[in-house]
Amino acid sequence: MSLPVLVALAERNAEFNSFRHRQAHAAKAADRFIRSSPFIRSITAEEEEALQPYLVEALVPHDPITLRSKGVYRLRGVHSRLGEDSGDPHKPPAVDMINGLEVKVPYDARDYLDDSVVSADVVFAGHYAILLRFNDTFDIVEGHGRFKLTEAQLARWMAGEAGAVEHAIGFDVVGKRLRRTLTHSADAKTEQTISEAVGAVRILAQRPETPAELKRRKGPGLGFLSGLIWLLAFYLFAIGQESGQWASGVVALCLSVLAIWLFWFRRKRHEPVGVNLVEGPLRLLPHANPDWAAEHAVALSDKLAFTVPYYWEHELADRAVTRAEVRVTDFSCVSFNGKLSLDQERPYRGPLRWGRHLVLAIVACLGLLWVQSESQNPFADVLWGFHHLQGSSPVLYASAEDIIAAKPHIGSLIAVEGDGRCQIGAPSSVHGSYRLNCDAVRWGGTAQPIEFSRRIEHLGEMYDATLIKAHRLQLEDLPRSVPLEAFLSSDLFVVVNHAQAVDAIRNLCFDGQPGQKLSPSLPNSALMACVLTDEFLRKGFHPVRPAEEGETPRSPLISRADIDGFNLQVRFLGQQVIADNIRALFEQLAPLQAGGVLLVVEMPKSKSRTYVERYTDQKKLMDRLLAYANGEQSDNFNLEGVVTSRGQTADGAIKLTLGIREPGESDVSRIIRACWALLVLLLLLLHVPAALWKITRTLVRSLVRRPAN
Repeated sequence: MSLPVLVALAERNAEFNSFRHRQAHAAKAADRFIRSSPFIRSITAEEEEALQPYLVEALVPHDPITLRSKGVYRLRGVHSRLGEDSGDPHKPPAVDMINGLEVKVPYDARDYLDDSVVSADVVFAGHYAILLRFNDTFDIVEGHGRFKLTEAQLARWMAGEAGAVEHAIGFDVVGKRLRRTLTHSADAKTEQTISEAVGAVRILAQRPETPAELKRRKGPGLGFLSGLIWLLAFYLFAIGQESGQWASGVVALCLSVLAIWLFWFRRKRHEPVGVNLVEGPLRLLPHANPDWAAEHAVALSDKLAFTVPYYWEHELADRAVTRAEVRVTDFSCVSFNGKLSLDQERPYRGPLRWGRHLVLAIVACLGLLWVQSESQNPFADVLWGFHHLQGSSPVLYASAEDIIAAKPHIGSLIAVEGDGRCQIGAPSSVHGSYRLNCDAVRWGGTAQPIEFSRRIEHLGEMYDATLIKAHRLQLEDLPRSVPLEAFLSSDLFVVVNHAQAVDAIRNLCFDGQPGQKLSPSLPNSALMACVLTDEFLRKGFHPVRPAEEGETPRSPLISRADIDGFNLQVRFLGQQVIADNIRALFEQLAPLQAGGVLLVVEMPKSKSRTYVERYTDQKKLMDRLLAYANGEQSDNFNLEGVVTSRGQTADGAIKLTLGIREPGESDVSRIIRACWALLVLLLLLLHVPAALWKITRTLVRSLVRRPAN
């Protein structure tokens, strides 16, 4: 199960638990009220029939509720409304409260209810009370009758029957779409003046929607299906370029064509709805969010509410006699006073529909990341595919001078073979370390040797911890003072190159002069290691018996633990000295790089051959730099690729970036990746600018319409 589904289930469960908690709290409050208040009368049969639609729970409509009793109670208090109706049947609705009790407001009672003191007759069902009548302004039986009349009026409205609109319609539909409460009630004196002046609201005729009006209502959609098919095509492209099989690539191309057709050429079949021509006195309804609303809510008298596009507001005149054409389903206006019409206005005035371009732009960005993870350079793949289809052969260059003379342009297919040097990169801003970048090879140019005076003898043995050479103690090497039992249980080794080890340390640390000061060329980090290793060589061995006359001098003895400790110090010493030599070599060699041709090979990070001085085998790195110091061109290369960029470095070298062929890679894989990259590029060029342009225009429209504070 995916994470979004789990999150949605958790949110749904939290809302349901909150609803149950509120329900239990409201039920206790209702119990306390019933116990402390006598009922004033019994519910009538008409009232009981009228409240039947409200004997259900909001989140569990399949669980019917019955009346607690037939008794009617008098409830007094201030009315308040908590929360907001989201229009989602799976989320708790707003709650009406009177004197701490949850109440249900039936039918059109809200038009007569304000946030003032209410004196109401209520009946209890479940955890809430249902309003039967209040303040001598609302009665549920009358409300039920008006509801039936409104239903009949809606039926005549849908059918387009000509005649007067006698009951209010459209207010609840428009209110839900604009996310606010609209009421048809108005000042009685004002409505009387309007009615006397211009007459009633009338339905004059009905016609079907035009194709342009239908397109504005439904729109082209968000392009989710097209986006999913694009992602499936990308997946098949990835399989095809990995396996080198045509089948996956061909299917992916077919899916790409289908996705393009779905987005640009598919036309959904929608049935046109009826459009009624109505006439009556216009009434402007107040807006809760005038700076962002895409539509304005208006009404004809107090009988018919509908919406008009926000940019028609200059034609809206309060109390003026108006003729409008209104859709019967969503109560949206398509033509106003014969002057404004969705069927004839310019396309740029309508909704910008930026969502579908945003969806495809996101898919294109995902495709770009995907193809980049599979390819070292999508542009190189496109060039390779082009050369393969043309049957081109690479142009062979045997020397750097040939390339300098020919100056191959971007897109050229070339082959080069020779010896060069890996490029020494400047210290990075993060670690301050030099880099030996073997993905960039300098071919030709200056390669003069340099003098490197630092000692390098025995550094390899120190680095590998093999400076001390020893073998296990034999019986003939056993001192006479040591009993045989001690020999059998001993862990002693005989050092066979003690003198050589002493000389190596003294040459490195004391410039060959025993007992003198430490060499000034040593790095500070190696000084203590020098002192410890020299002292150990002089004092850290077990005594042996003196050699007798004519006998070979005895070699010193050392234990396994002492060997390990000594090797640890020697290895640290070798590492510090080699690191210091590497930095010195980098500093001397880097300024000497000049001229020739710099071949930069684009490689995935997993295959990159960039050696940072701190994070590689330091001994091998020093050996390579010493070869450069001796003037050797030690890096052999044999490359075939397309030129993806061309330029010149600060030291005068021609810089060519090559997209090379992976070893063992087929031409089919290259062509499939080329098609993949081209389609991703096409999506990016089409949808990213379109999405940005339309989103920007939408924001500009909103800012222009926002009133100044």
